[in-house]
Amino acid sequence: MARRRKKDRSGAASRAPWILLALLLVPTLAPGAGEPGVPSIEGIEFTGNETIEEDALRGAMRLRQPVWWNPFRRTPYLGADYLAQDLYRVLDVYRDAGFPLATVTDAEVRYHEGEREVTIRITVREGPRCRVDEVLLTGIEGRLRPRALSSLEVERGEWLRRSDLEATRDAVESLLADNGYLGARVDTDVRLLGTSASVVVRVSAGPRFRLREVIVDSGAGTEAKTDPKVVRREVTIEPGEVVRSNRLLRTQDHLFELGIFRTVRVIPEPDSLGRALADLRLVVHERSSGWYGFGAGYSSDDRVRLLAEWGNRNVSGLARRLTVDGDVSFSLRESPVRARSPIRTSLIRARYRSPWFLGTRTRSLTSLYHTYDREARSDDRETVFDLDVTGLEEQLSRSVGRYTRIAVGVSNKWVRTGDPNAADDTYQTRNVSALIEKDRRDSFLDPSRGSLNQFLAEYAGGLLGGQNEFSRWTASTSRYRSLLGPLLVATRLRLGLIVPVGRGVSQGDVDLLVSRIPFEERFRLGGGTTVRGYADNSLGRLDPVDRVNLGGTALLLMNVELRFPIVWLLKGALFLDGGNVWSDVEEIKLDRFRDGFDPDRRSPLDVAYSVGGGLRFVTPVGPFRIDYGRKLGGGQREGESETEFHLSLGQAF
Repeated sequence: MARRRKKDRSGAASRAPWILLALLLVPTLAPGAGEPGVPSIEGIEFTGNETIEEDALRGAMRLRQPVWWNPFRRTPYLGADYLAQDLYRVLDVYRDAGFPLATVTDAEVRYHEGEREVTIRITVREGPRCRVDEVLLTGIEGRLRPRALSSLEVERGEWLRRSDLEATRDAVESLLADNGYLGARVDTDVRLLGTSASVVVRVSAGPRFRLREVIVDSGAGTEAKTDPKVVRREVTIEPGEVVRSNRLLRTQDHLFELGIFRTVRVIPEPDSLGRALADLRLVVHERSSGWYGFGAGYSSDDRVRLLAEWGNRNVSGLARRLTVDGDVSFSLRESPVRARSPIRTSLIRARYRSPWFLGTRTRSLTSLYHTYDREARSDDRETVFDLDVTGLEEQLSRSVGRYTRIAVGVSNKWVRTGDPNAADDTYQTRNVSALIEKDRRDSFLDPSRGSLNQFLAEYAGGLLGGQNEFSRWTASTSRYRSLLGPLLVATRLRLGLIVPVGRGVSQGDVDLLVSRIPFEERFRLGGGTTVRGYADNSLGRLDPVDRVNLGGTALLLMNVELRFPIVWLLKGALFLDGGNVWSDVEEIKLDRFRDGFDPDRRSPLDVAYSVGGGLRFVTPVGPFRIDYGRKLGGGQREGESETEFHLSLGQAF
């Protein structure tokens, strides 16, 4: 584990919480705030609201009043137009709570002396609160009727809510469109009688369309490089089949997944003569096929990194992708006298991806790479051994439905190592893997809702050959959900286990189960994307002689993060991380979770916890992230800093 020099960073570390707190208290001003002649809102008051509380009504408005927890925040009164829109939002709250006849009877803006502040007073008349007494469905019979009835969001005995009426229309229209009725219309009629309501769902299905022809349109004024057959083969409907809207969405998803189009429009065009036929027009605009890039950065463990990448995403116009990339890092803290090389890590890699394998909708990815890693002592000042890995991998993946992907792969690694605990200086590791992934996130760069579930199983050796034999199992789940408006809660749980089958090539003097697993195949934790507040790959046991982090055969990682907007493109986050890797699964005990919070213990076997906060600057390629983490309990080793800064592009998870 890297030893931190407190004299270098203690000042910045002690100031970081106060800097973050100051940024959280920066006034959040709406357009026009602070301009001469624009008054600020002193308060927003309601009268006549006997059922719904004022806070719920204010929460629906864009105009805001000051809050006690942020006395610096001032919001301007932007005029009658803004207020009129907010009155409609107030009525929407009532109509979504069962008050279909609610009205706003008065809205008064009172200017204070000097006309620098205003108070808004809104008077409402709630009217009767209605329950649904009857739900009728007309215009749809046959096999679709039971499914349509089950999709109705309006239920007898519930409050009459506008959102339920809209959801009912959307659900029935979606059901009909998924069965080829692209022009279907659904209306909801409401009849009120006192506090009771009768809802009639009227359906006009129209004709059921079948596909006649697929037309590829590259857009006016553009030169198409992509072969039209590449576009057509992603269509999930054959001529003569029913044109289903879910198939159209899947076709659009497949075209975007190719990565060669900026925009994709899938347009069904009904026959002009009124026949139940439709053409499918695919309007696509291509991206530039080639790209290259260079970069440099400074990581949180005092390393300078240089990166370069070149690629072509549409080789021969067939949506085949070729990329070559590499990076190299140099440690600034290692003594140049003791260093064998100024390079700490390096990678060079070539990847070739084909969207269709053997004429099927299966994607193939071939990777050839070489990595170099110079393993140093925990103080990062003396090289212990070098590790060179050359690898060849082949992976086949296929989508199952809209959100699920399965993949299988094989790989071969040629390893040359100076590890003193390795039985051989050179060896091979061959493995096969299977992955199942369900991704329902709204964005892979910066998700705000949804989930990501992954399960990966690997087996090395056996009939595949090689000098190592083990199985590795990894499962992870991430969740993203809104909390109190703009607040977002993100959580992640990851578990891992490696089971050695043979003795392997890493059996040395260390009498641990982990010594039977090659050094480069073990689990590692710590750093900006796992347990923040700790240096990269620093958790777990150290070799008693060489003081090199051993890694583990068992892994546990837990993350909870609260994300919130601050101002414009700046967002903030507060997080709690925990986890560790163990040399043997038998080392995991319930006491490890409790003892990790004990500041008087310094055991590498306890769960390591950290807490902190950070800033995210929104960019087109994902948020630029700065995190400040502080170790909890006795997680740090003697002489190590209690805090770490982490800089990265993209969310931690």
